Amino acid sequence: MTKRDWIRKSTIGLLLSTSLLLGGQVGQAASYSQNSAMSETIVHTAKSLIGKDYQYKAEGPESFGSAQFATYVYKQAGMRIANTMTALYSGGTPVGRNELQAGDLLFFSSSGGSKPTYMGIYIGGGLMVHAPRPGDVVRIAKISGRPYAGAVRIAD
Repeated sequence: MTKRDWIRKSTIGLLLSTSLLLGGQVGQAASYSQNSAMSETIVHTAKSLIGKDYQYKAEGPESFGSAQFATYVYKQAGMRIANTMTALYSGGTPVGRNELQAGDLLFFSSSGGSKPTYMGIYIGGGLMVHAPRPGDVVRIAKISGRPYAGAVRIAD
């Protein structure tokens, strides 16, 4: 084998190895990009509904109950999820409070217990969009100072 043949084969081997390694990274980036795009869609849709009326168990698009708001938002993003708070709370992947990402579902308990009584969609920066209670409208609120019960991630 001549020196030229050896260099050519080595170069081809190096290029193939590099492309295989980079191909794996591109796959990871594409997966992250899809999750990120889904989260952006969820946040955008949730924000677009600000000002809509709260009505117990209303499914939208003009008024919403707490869980039904999340169900509607996710449906607009192309995902079908449960429409009750209990099913949503137990149906996703639990997420720690310090690991929250936009699109995660947040649950709170008026009594301070572990059973959720209201919920919202995390939009980042310590904020959520939610349909809070009768006489109120869908709005943005801080999550701090609320009786936090937990969070789940559906959009993985």
